[in-house]
Amino acid sequence: MILRQVARFLLSEYLNPREFFGKMIKTNVEVVSKGKTIRLDQLKIKDFYLKIKIANIRKTLEENQSLNDELCLDQVSHPTVFNIKWFVRALEDIAEVELERLVEEERYRQAMLAEEGQKQESEFSATNVDYEDV
Repeated sequence: MILRQVARFLLSEYLNPREFFGKMIKTNVEVVSKGKTIRLDQLKIKDFYLKIKIANIRKTLEENQSLNDELCLDQVSHPTVFNIKWFVRALEDIAEVELERLVEEERYRQAMLAEEGQKQESEFSATNVDYEDV
């Protein structure tokens, strides 16, 4: 639900996740996991929730534990950071579906407006009196 809201916001604002989170993303951080040292871009979970609250995507700073567990780097050794690569990929997958939904919603809205416009036009023509005939 949260990622869907973020994806919709990013689509409506024409933003890339890296542009939206900007300076909150730490680049080329060395992380030791399972005896290996790897470099990756990461985002702290608290920064994620703070940013989506500031953007009015979500009203509270309350964390969603299932989302945190799904996107965190490692639940045991690094439970407080997101791997940006995984995070952006998840947002892109969700955004594809949301884009289709937004297009369908817009088509429906346009159809409703057109139908309402025809109703108003027919009501106007029914109540319009031709004063030349009087």
